[in-house]
Parts: sequence; C-alpha cells; structure tokens
Amino acid sequence: MNDNLEDRVEESEEVKRRLQIDKSKDVITQKLLESLRESNPFFGPEGPCGSVQLVPYPDKYFVAQEFNANRDDLRESIEDALTRFGCTSIGAGDQYLSEPILCKIAALIQSTPFGVYQLTKSQNRNIYLELGIAIGFGRSFILVKERDAEPARIVQDIEYYPIDTYLDVRYKLGDLLESYMPSIGESQFKRIYPATSNKEVVIYHGDAESIDVTIVVAKEIKKLGFIPVVLGKFQENLAKYLKSEVDIEPKFFESRNQILEAIQSSKFGVFRVHKSASADNFVALGFSIGLNKQFLPIKHLGEDVPSDLSYLPTIDYSGYTELRRRLDLQLQSWLDGLEA
Repeated sequence: MNDNLEDRVEESEEVKRRLQIDKSKDVITQKLLESLRESNPFFGPEGPCGSVQLVPYPDKYFVAQEFNANRDDLRESIEDALTRFGCTSIGAGDQYLSEPILCKIAALIQSTPFGVYQLTKSQNRNIYLELGIAIGFGRSFILVKERDAEPARIVQDIEYYPIDTYLDVRYKLGDLLESYMPSIGESQFKRIYPATSNKEVVIYHGDAESIDVTIVVAKEIKKLGFIPVVLGKFQENLAKYLKSEVDIEPKFFESRNQILEAIQSSKFGVFRVHKSASADNFVALGFSIGLNKQFLPIKHLGEDVPSDLSYLPTIDYSGYTELRRRLDLQLQSWLDGLEA
C-alpha cells in the first residue's frame, strides 16, 4: 500500500515537472518573470501589444478551446481533472483588454507555465495558432482531441487525450497524465541565436494549389537579396519551379523541429493568414510569434482571417499577378519599417 502511494506521489511530481509547475510558487514566478522580460517585438514600445501589462500567473494554466455551446462543459471537466496538480485555468474570455485579442492571448500563454489545447474537427485556426505560440515560447502543453478530429500534420506525432465524453475528461485525464507522462508536450527545443546578417526568409507552403503564390513570393524575396526557403512537405513540382523560375536550389523544412530551427534562423517570414490556409500554416505562424520573429501576412482578397489575427494589416491579393504587383510596391517599404 505504501509502495503504491509512493509511486503515485512520484508520478504526480513527474507530471508537475513536465508541466513546469514542480517548484515553489516563488520560483515559478521568477522563471515566468525572466521569460516575460525577454525582448519581444509584440510587447515592445512600438509593437501592437506594447501597452499590455505582462503579469505572471504561476498557479494557473491557459485553456485554448473553440467557442461553441459546449465550451463551459469542457473547461469545467479539465478544471476538475487537473485540480490535483494545484492549479486553475485561465482563458481569453476571463479578462477585458482594449488591445487586440492576440495581445491578450499571447500574454496569457507567456504568463502561465503550461496550457491545454483542444484539437477540433474544424481544425480551429485560432487554437493551432495559439498552440504554435506556446511552443515558440517554450511552454508545456496538453492536447485534448474531439472525436473524429484530425490533428494537423505538424503535431500528429504528439499524443493527445480523446474527448469521448466530458465525464471521461473529468475522471480520467488526471490519471492518464500520470500513466502517459512522456506524451505531455514539452516544448524544450534547441534554441539558437542566428547572426543578424542571415538572409534566409521562410515561406509556409501548404498545398499544391498555392504553388503560383509561393513562387511569386519567392521571386520577390530573391529580388531584394534574400534567400527563400520553404516550410512544409517537399513537393516535386514546387521544387522544380523554384529551380527554373526563381533560380535557387530548393530547401524544404518538414518536421516540427526543422521548422522551428528554420524560423529561428530566418530574417523574417511570409505567412498566409486567410482561414482556408492550412492549420499547419497557423502553427508555424505561432512559432514565429513565440520566437519573436517578424512576419509579413498575406491574404486572398475577400477571405476572412481567424479572429485572433483580426488586428493585422495584410497584403491582399485576388491572384498571383496582383500579389506580384503588391509585393513589388510594398515589400521594400515594409522591410524599411522593420529596420527603423
């Protein structure tokens, strides 16, 4: 009996370690403060979130979920399941801020030790963006998945906890964490400090239909003296056109760690931000935000963006010809603004 109790205590402590809540409240607060003090263009004086006050929440965790009719049921179930670890949840709707919603969400992710992220059948782009931000910030995370939901490719290798019923979440999630500790998402990847002279620019390419757009972006980037590299799965046609149309040797980064390292090493990134862009694209964009990297948002004319990104000024295009004209007119001035 005592052996079982000791094993249970050890398992709980290991879960806490993986969730970065195994120290005293004061120590966790200090670690969070150190992270919050790191330079971040979004929270800097000139950034869109410069007026947001960053406050550490050592005994809370962030919950990212779809805003649907059942959201309270899921959150309450998660709250009950994780009570044993001595922390409570906080979500985007718990505070009012006049700043853009992404500022509030990024602040909460950075101010808490870990988060719980709901993978939905709709592949909710806000949630995947927020998960990417958490990984970029180096926060631990737990994934819970709706029945029949297909996880985005970039996180398919990470174990998740299926939501069959909310009672299952309430009564089983805590025990599952202790039984499957290796599956807790520890986003402790190798951080690198690239030279400021680096000329690589990352472009997320998600599907065959966007080859024309990716080639246009790559051409315009190369015209300004940068080296375009592609985030996403290798595609033979795209590789062929990068050689013939852009005159570069194609470089693709496919795995999560490869994408993280490529973003860290890059000068900046170009990301599609319309809702129909792939969920993987939004995870990678979240990496960029969490890693304090600048990015240029482009969007197909007439399409909406996820609500988290509603504040963004975007370069809109109806086709690749118009995108080429717009980049030719605006890319250099956007770059000049980064250097100012």
